[in-house]
Amino acid sequence: MRQLGWTIPAMFCGLLLWSYPAFAQLSFKEAFERAKTDWQVELPHSKGYFYTCDDGFLFRTGDKTGIYRYNIEGKKLWEKTDPRRWEVSPGEFIGPLGAIGISQDGKFSLITRADEDFGKPWCGRYYEYLDYKGDVIWRIHRDYGEGHTPYISRTGRYLINVEDPMAGRDVLTVWDGKTGEVLWRRKGELSPWKAKFAGEDRIAYYHDVTLYLLDSATGDVIWSRNLRSFLPEGFGGVDRRNLSVSRDGTKIAVAMYGTARKAVLVLFDQSGNMLWTKEDFISYPYESAFSKSGRILLIHEGSFWILVDALRGAEIWRVKEKIRHDFTLPGRGISFEDDIILFPSKFHGTGVLELDKKFMIERYYHFDQRIFVFTKKDFSGRKAIIIERCQDRLKVSGRMVNLGRRR
Repeated sequence: MRQLGWTIPAMFCGLLLWSYPAFAQLSFKEAFERAKTDWQVELPHSKGYFYTCDDGFLFRTGDKTGIYRYNIEGKKLWEKTDPRRWEVSPGEFIGPLGAIGISQDGKFSLITRADEDFGKPWCGRYYEYLDYKGDVIWRIHRDYGEGHTPYISRTGRYLINVEDPMAGRDVLTVWDGKTGEVLWRRKGELSPWKAKFAGEDRIAYYHDVTLYLLDSATGDVIWSRNLRSFLPEGFGGVDRRNLSVSRDGTKIAVAMYGTARKAVLVLFDQSGNMLWTKEDFISYPYESAFSKSGRILLIHEGSFWILVDALRGAEIWRVKEKIRHDFTLPGRGISFEDDIILFPSKFHGTGVLELDKKFMIERYYHFDQRIFVFTKKDFSGRKAIIIERCQDRLKVSGRMVNLGRRR
């Protein structure tokens, strides 16, 4: 699922290594004067988190008292509010609505809500799983320290959660999307691990320098690969790791950073075949993200971005931070297709890279507004959802735009 937790304001930055078309600080109106506004709504808060899916977005207010679901046509499908407030510092209050998530197809949403002990150190939480209309499918309770916010599979059939983090033992747990019941757990594994859905019925799981492909319904191991054989000489122990999966689940990338300050990226297909390895990093690969087709892979590595041909492992270009320090990390709110990359900037706007047919950077600019882009299923156009601050409200509008090579 594409859960883009974009906030107002956002995080930090990065820029280009060599000369490209001039940096442009443009408003949306200046860049797309002919873009007709199809709809416009105002959200009841000046700050918040946005989580997108194929059919629109979820918005949680910055004070955690309201969650709103809109489709791509600007129609409000449902809202959940909770007026309880707790003073966390003098003059600062927050509500009980915590982290949220949505399936990629937009048909299922998950919200967390503090229980009756809201505001107390031992406060637990309720997980509420909602359908497209906002009706509760199931509701379960977890005590303080039991569980994080689950990842939802693309069509909502399964959820990945982490249990028992307070005991220093993060337990991979998979829930049934129909009932909320625990389908299976992997217990007793103390070393760090990562897990992501690889398609609907498979889970890519990294643990103890080994990559596993698991059955989502049963937890059975379909295949495993010891990654130690792919580590370069003098790598040392694995200090950090990153796991990325293409949207169709057919490619799995594992990036590892060693105690000897070396890094390696290994790409597998869903059958467990190693496709290629890449070792010429300069520092730790923090994040990686596949384009929509899985053709290219964007890696954030220290102060660099590296675009790689996922079919061959060849580097296409490398981008380095420079004077403006405008762009934030890929992987945290990135929208990435084969011809356009959008990501939040620290200046409350959106950084944009347009790519040509060879995936080289063709245009490079920045919008004042936050923008999410949705490509129509028949590829006949793209709709942009634009977010602008207006006094104590956020104004959201939807417009058909021409971005990337589909001009």
